[in-house]
Amino acid sequence: MGFACIFGHKWNGCKCERCGVTRDEQHDWDGCKCRRCGKVRDEQHDWNGCICLRCGQKRDEQHKWNGFVCSLCGKKRSVNEITDQSTIADILINDDQLPSSMLVPLMRRVTDQSILISIAEKAKVGFFTPKILAVEKITDQPYLIKVARNDINSIYGRAAAQNITDQAILTELALGIRDKGNNTCWGGNETKDIIINRLSDQALLETIARKAENLYMRGMALLKIDDISVVTDIANGDIELACYAIEILTDLSLLVKIAENDKFTLERGGSRIRAYNRIIALNPKFRLTSKLREVKERIEVYEHLDKTWKNVDNYN
Repeated sequence: MGFACIFGHKWNGCKCERCGVTRDEQHDWDGCKCRRCGKVRDEQHDWNGCICLRCGQKRDEQHKWNGFVCSLCGKKRSVNEITDQSTIADILINDDQLPSSMLVPLMRRVTDQSILISIAEKAKVGFFTPKILAVEKITDQPYLIKVARNDINSIYGRAAAQNITDQAILTELALGIRDKGNNTCWGGNETKDIIINRLSDQALLETIARKAENLYMRGMALLKIDDISVVTDIANGDIELACYAIEILTDLSLLVKIAENDKFTLERGGSRIRAYNRIIALNPKFRLTSKLREVKERIEVYEHLDKTWKNVDNYN
C-alpha cells in the first residue's frame, strides 16, 4: 500500500485507482480474464484447440499435432499414443529421420491397404524406411505385381514378390532376373529364393529351369521338380546346371561327366567330389576311371587331414 492510500483505497472494481493494488472481488470479466487486473478464472475460456486465446491456459485435448509435437502448445506425445492410421501415415511419409524403435511400432498399427499403398508410394527411399516396411505388409495383388514388374531386382521388388500368389506372375518375374549388368538382383540370391519358394506348379518350374537366364534361378527351380526324368533331361543339356541337382540325380553317366570335368575344382564340397560321392552312394562297386580315382584320392587326403586335426585337438 502506498502513502496515497494510507487512509483508504479508491476502488474501481477490483483495482485501486491510486496505488494499483488489487482485490479478489468486483472483477470486470472478459470471459476468463479480468480486464482491470488480469486475474484468470477457469471458466469461459476462448479455446483455440488446446490453448486459450485470452489467457494462454492449456488443456490436454484438441491438440493440433504436427507429428509428435502439438504446434499450439508444444506438448509431446509418445509412439504408443498414436493410433489413427492416417495420422501415422502422415508421420511416416514426412519424417525420414525416425529411428527403428519408433518406426516399427508405428508400422505395426497400419493395416489399411490403401494407407499402406500411400506410404509405399510417398515415403522416402532407403534401406530401412517406411516404404519397404509398407510394401512387406501389402496384400493387394495388382499393386504388388506393379512394384515387382517395375524393378524385381530392387529391395522393393523383393518385398513385393514375397506376397505375390499368382504362379504365372512369379514365373514371369523369375524369367526376368538376369545375370549381368544393371539387372543383377538386389540382395544376392534372396529374391530368387523367395520367388522359387512360392512356386509349386511343376510345369512352370520346368519352364524356369529350361529358360531362365539366371543360372541360380534355373538350379533352384530344377531342385523343386518332382519328376526325376524331367530333371535328368534338363540337366543333360547344361552340366553347370546339373551340378545343382547332383544329390537327386540317378543317371550315372551324367554324374561321371560332372565328376571327371576339369572345369570344376577338387575343393571340399565341390561339384566333382559331390558327384563322386553320389556315384558311390548309388553303386558302391562302380568301376573307377583314372579321373574318378583322382577325385577319390583327393577325398582321402581331406579325410586324412580331418583325422590329423582331430587328433591334434584331442591332444590339446
